[in-house]
Amino acid sequence: MQIGSYSTIFQEPLHCLEVFEEQQHLMNSGNDLKILKKAMKSFTSLQQVQILSVLGEKDNKLLDLAENYDEWDYVDCRWIPACQHAVETMIQALDYGRPPVYSFVSPRMSPQSLLRLSPEVQELGMSTWSQLTYLKLNFSHMSDRDTNQTQLESKIVLLSEFFKTVFSTAKNLMELHIGFFPSSPLELQLEEVFHDTFWPKLRILGVEAWRLTSAEIIAIIQRHGTTLRGLRLANIVLREGSLWRDVVVETRALDLEWLSLDDIDYELEFDRKSRERPTYIFPDTSDESENGAGSDYSSVGFGFNISLDGSTSSHAGESSNISTSSHHSSSQESHINQSSGTYSPTTSHSQNGGEQDNFAGPSSSGTGGNTDPVHLIPTGVIERPGMNGKGVMLANGSNRFDEQLSDMSINLEDDGNIVTELQMVHWERWAVGRDVYTGRKYSRDL
Repeated sequence: MQIGSYSTIFQEPLHCLEVFEEQQHLMNSGNDLKILKKAMKSFTSLQQVQILSVLGEKDNKLLDLAENYDEWDYVDCRWIPACQHAVETMIQALDYGRPPVYSFVSPRMSPQSLLRLSPEVQELGMSTWSQLTYLKLNFSHMSDRDTNQTQLESKIVLLSEFFKTVFSTAKNLMELHIGFFPSSPLELQLEEVFHDTFWPKLRILGVEAWRLTSAEIIAIIQRHGTTLRGLRLANIVLREGSLWRDVVVETRALDLEWLSLDDIDYELEFDRKSRERPTYIFPDTSDESENGAGSDYSSVGFGFNISLDGSTSSHAGESSNISTSSHHSSSQESHINQSSGTYSPTTSHSQNGGEQDNFAGPSSSGTGGNTDPVHLIPTGVIERPGMNGKGVMLANGSNRFDEQLSDMSINLEDDGNIVTELQMVHWERWAVGRDVYTGRKYSRDL
C-alpha cells in the first residue's frame, strides 16, 4: 500500500472511531436536539438556516483512500442519514424556538433524507415554510446500492407530495432556487416538482440542471410575469423540438432587471458532449443503517449574499471535490458585499482566486409593502449574473464581448442545435435591453 499523503491518518488510527462514538453519543442522548432547541429559543433575530455537509481533512483523505478499493470496511461515513438527522432536529428546534427565519438553504440536500421524514416532523415544518421568503435547495446526485431507487428521478417523483405541500405553504417566497447536478440534468417535467404553484411575491426564480421544453419554461415565467425581476436558467437542456429563441423572446416581454443563462444547451449537443466527457464516479452513500454516521465527500458550494436590515453578510461556500462539466470555473470562496443600502436576498459570484470586486447592480423598489431599495443584480462579477461562480469572467477594462457582439458579421441566430457563450451574452442583454452592469443600451437585434 502506498500511503503517501495518508500517513497522518494512520498516525492516529483511532481518530475515526472516536469521531463515530462522539456522534453516536450526541444523537442517542438527544443532546444535539436539546442544544438546538435552546439556541433557537435564544436567537430571537435568527433569519437564515443552512444545512451543509462538512468533513475534516483526515476524513476527506480517508475517503479518498477508500475510493481505491472495491470493498472498504474500515470507515462508513454516509451523508444520507446525517442529512435526515440534520433536517429532523432543525425542524423540531425551529418549531420550538420560533425564530423569525426567512431564509432556508441547503446546497447538497439528500432526497432520500426528505423521504424518510416522519409525518409528524413534516407537519412541524409547516410553520417554518410559511414564513420563508428565500428558499434554495440543490439536490445531490449520487450512486447508491438501493436497486429500487437507482435514479434521482425516481426519488424526486416520490417527493412530489412533499414539494406540493412545501410550495403551497411557502406563499411568501420572493426568491426560489431549485437545482440538481449539472452533469446529470433532471429528466422530469417542471411541474412534477412545482405543481403549478403561484407565488404572488416571487421576484427571483432560479432552476438548474433540468431537461425541459421551452413551453414548460414559458409557462412558469408567464405565471409570475407581473412580479418577476430576475431569472436564472443554469445548465438547462432544451429537449428536441424546442428553441431557446422562444424562451428569450418571452423573457423580453417581462420587466426583468437581469437574466442569467449559464451553460444552457440543447439535448442532442449535451448528450454528445456527455459521451466524450470523463465519467465521475460518486461515492456510495446509501444502504445506510439507523445509526449511520453521515458526512460529505462531494459537496458543492454555492455562494450568495443576504443583507439583513441594511447590514452586510456573507456565506462561505463549501469546498468541492467535484469537477463539473461546466467550462466556466466554479469558485467556492466566500463573498462579502461592501455596497451600502438595504437589499433583498441576492445571488452573487466570487472572483477566481478569492479576489472579489463589487459591482452594485441597479435597484428597484420592493414589493409586498417593502419600499426599501432592492438589489436584484448579483454582485462581484462583471458579466453575466449567476449563482455558482460560473458566469463569464472578464478582466477589468476588457471589452471582448462588446467587440464581438458589435460585429454584425458574427452569426448569433439560434439554430436549435448548439448554444455558444457569445449567444448566451447576446440573449441576456437583448432580453433586458441593456448591459445590466454598465447600464448601456443594447440595440443589436435578436
